[in-house]
Amino acid sequence: MWQMIESFPPENFSRGFKQKPWRCPDEGDCGDGRPKNLAFIDSSEITVQGVSLVDSSDWTQLFRRCHNVLEDHVFVEGDLHWGNNDGLDVESGSNLIFSNSIFRTGDDCLAFRSGNCNPLRTPWPLKPPGFQIEPLTNVRVSNMSLTSSSAAIKVEALFQVNHGNLSNLKFDNIRITQSNRGIGVWQRDGNGTLTDVSFSNVNIETHRVPMAEFWGSGEPLVVTSIPSPCVPSSGHPNFDLKGISRVSFQNISARSEGGALFASRGQNNRGQLSQIVLDRVNITISKGGSLAPQHDYRPVEDKCTAEIVPALVDGIFVENVASIQLRGVTVGFNGQKQPGWSMQCLNATGATHVVGALKNCDNSSKQNNTRVVY
Repeated sequence: MWQMIESFPPENFSRGFKQKPWRCPDEGDCGDGRPKNLAFIDSSEITVQGVSLVDSSDWTQLFRRCHNVLEDHVFVEGDLHWGNNDGLDVESGSNLIFSNSIFRTGDDCLAFRSGNCNPLRTPWPLKPPGFQIEPLTNVRVSNMSLTSSSAAIKVEALFQVNHGNLSNLKFDNIRITQSNRGIGVWQRDGNGTLTDVSFSNVNIETHRVPMAEFWGSGEPLVVTSIPSPCVPSSGHPNFDLKGISRVSFQNISARSEGGALFASRGQNNRGQLSQIVLDRVNITISKGGSLAPQHDYRPVEDKCTAEIVPALVDGIFVENVASIQLRGVTVGFNGQKQPGWSMQCLNATGATHVVGALKNCDNSSKQNNTRVVY
């Protein structure tokens, strides 16, 4: 029996909550799980316009293998303390436009993937030639206001081996407020390529949510590749994990509790990060709560690497990245130095190749305190 939250005490959600039960209709085999407010599967020529979707018991919207979708002027709201009430989940498809909308959800506002991240009652169909998972391509997201207790925007390949290619996703004119993570791009599984993703004209404000079930530590930007399993056999479906490439962030302004994180943790160059571009990105680290500073790699499916690594907060932390380019990037630490701050504007480590340099690094000593280790 699923337990759905009916209400929280508004003054302090940690004091408890009122539940109401919802039983799986066929007593245990729920397929995709709890009911969604809106779901389209193997559909095309879809318009969703001028509607409000609230208090979903699961993902608010699902577009699975859908094509030629237009969603405009939509309001989505879910309880900020309740997980799995994503605002929008897209699983494979092409030519999707989402614009002029407001999302406030406890879990991810917008999540995009090729394939799915849950066990399904009906097996996912494979497409010839090659019988691969259908890709996700040609996605446009613009003029959105997003608030999330997890990630406001997530582009991912997680939890299942059946992930294909993701390409040509463009996000423009986005406002992110009071979110646990701003933008996340993650690859863990599959044999596809995650490439050609751009974010432009984005304002981000993050804060750490003091609930362990929500991934994130107040980072404005996260791009990570952590292959699972760590050392697969040559016949494993995830053996040919292609990695993440050509991801750009242009004209981004962020005020955050945590720093930006770019990391690849695959062995033998599996799942590398390459051609990452930060162009006119401004990050200001601000005082947050009392939670311990850390690098948050969640989700980690194979425990060969830690999910959480205690670490001081850098402006930008780069780990084992094949290539990352900085153009007009500024980093600052706002106010009095905090115990959890490293005061490092850029900290690059491992097999990392950094092209360019910070335009400005503003810390308590007013000196460029960048540290680059190859």
